[in-house]
Amino acid sequence: MRRAYRYCQSCRRGQAGFDRWAGLQTDSLTPCGRRMAVRAGSKMSFDAASELLRELCGLRISDQTIRRACDAVGRRAKTYLEQDPRATRAVAAAPGERECSMDGAKVNTTEGWREIRAVVMSCREAGERKGVRHWRDRHLPAPSARVVWAGIADSQAVGRQVDSLARRLGWKRGEQVSVLGDGIPWLWAEAEKHLPDHEGCLDIWHMMEHLHAAGRVLHTEGEAARRWAECQRALIFRHGARVYLKDHLLPRVRASRRGEAERETARDGVDEAGGHAGDTSGGTSGDTSGDTSGGGGERARALRALWVYLWRHRGRMPYRDRLRRGLSIGSGQVEGVCKNTLNTRLRKNSPRWRPERADHMAALCCLHTSEQWEQFWSAAA
Repeated sequence: MRRAYRYCQSCRRGQAGFDRWAGLQTDSLTPCGRRMAVRAGSKMSFDAASELLRELCGLRISDQTIRRACDAVGRRAKTYLEQDPRATRAVAAAPGERECSMDGAKVNTTEGWREIRAVVMSCREAGERKGVRHWRDRHLPAPSARVVWAGIADSQAVGRQVDSLARRLGWKRGEQVSVLGDGIPWLWAEAEKHLPDHEGCLDIWHMMEHLHAAGRVLHTEGEAARRWAECQRALIFRHGARVYLKDHLLPRVRASRRGEAERETARDGVDEAGGHAGDTSGGTSGDTSGDTSGGGGERARALRALWVYLWRHRGRMPYRDRLRRGLSIGSGQVEGVCKNTLNTRLRKNSPRWRPERADHMAALCCLHTSEQWEQFWSAAA
């Protein structure tokens, strides 16, 4: 578009009046053009976004222009999510049970691989109330509203964001808030610090991963390992974590340790006998005890590791009670944000991001996930 450029003899500055009226900035994009460029650039790689805009809209915008626009708008989006009260307004007014979940994903940066951590605050209506036998068959409704934050940050910085979001939402001390996540220690430490009155729930699928890992050691790969893991899961659902640990798992751990000690003693005796006489009987006994102690030691370590993991989270497995109340027992919301949103965009074409630009792109992704894209642009205008 051709337009007039006027020069002031007094201040020695020039400007095109049309540019100011049209909202053109240094990227030479109008507000509508900038929104289209950022929308495309936050969904796909910058070169693919440039090609798509040219094909669908006839707009010739270089990939570098799209990158600069995404970075500038992403910086404003990050401030909006962290400070603007409008970002949490929909969640604060939404009906349903309060949920908070946290997790992390890896992103390749100019400083090496860094962890980008996400926080999801949402409200969700209770779903179908099921017993422990039908937990896989129940239906949970989608969240009524949610706000998502993500950034390359340490655990303390994530905790501060959790605290800031909780204050704006009016979730004082985490009352009536369910915190869902896997077994990462920093997650639960920050939840205890900033949401001390929350109800914690260890993600059921992460717990099942540990059960299956132990089952593969005890019964090798196959149907027997799967049945053993499902049996342990059923016992936890039926009796609760504390009863299961005390009455079912702990006796097996102790028995495996006793068996390991007995095998060690027997092996020492065989080694001593072998040192005095290298006969055939000594060699045969040594072979047998070696096979038994090797497998027994591995099984003992697997049971011990499982017991330590479950004991650490013994107060975060109220699965039976939450199923009866129609509440979630998985952290699928934040898992989806990390895998389907952050990883999909930040790992596309294997880029190496500057950490601050990765933060800005993550903020744009959070706007999409929070369904606040329209609201953000209305606030920005």
